Amino acid sequence: MSGIELSRDVTDRLAKETVGWLVTVNSKGQPQASPVWFLWHGGLLWVQSQPDVGKTRNIGAGPKVAFHLDSDGHGGAIVSIDGTAELGGTPADGYREAYAAKYEHLITGALKTTVEGFFGDYSVPIAVTPARVRAW
Repeated sequence: MSGIELSRDVTDRLAKETVGWLVTVNSKGQPQASPVWFLWHGGLLWVQSQPDVGKTRNIGAGPKVAFHLDSDGHGGAIVSIDGTAELGGTPADGYREAYAAKYEHLITGALKTTVEGFFGDYSVPIAVTPARVRAW
């Protein structure tokens, strides 16, 4: 669990938004931004990933990450989280249900699979422990 306290505005954005940007660093030191589905749960930011893709390889080599939510379209309401990512791990109770509640319409619609199929394909949970949160 994170020791960082998030403001109500930030937790509201994390609950409402469906796509964020997870930034990792590749083996050549180049930042790599990936659009991701995410869930704030149990004091951590969680992302489900397919195994052996760029972001999981990058995190395996170096756990420092950044996560960003886009602005409100006018340069405000931006959320930026710097933290440390860990591959695997066991999310807190209720995680799968909460993730499914947030994304089932996209899992069954855009991905054309089931929730179980999604967790089978995106089988690697990534837990991000925030070290710094900025919102403006």
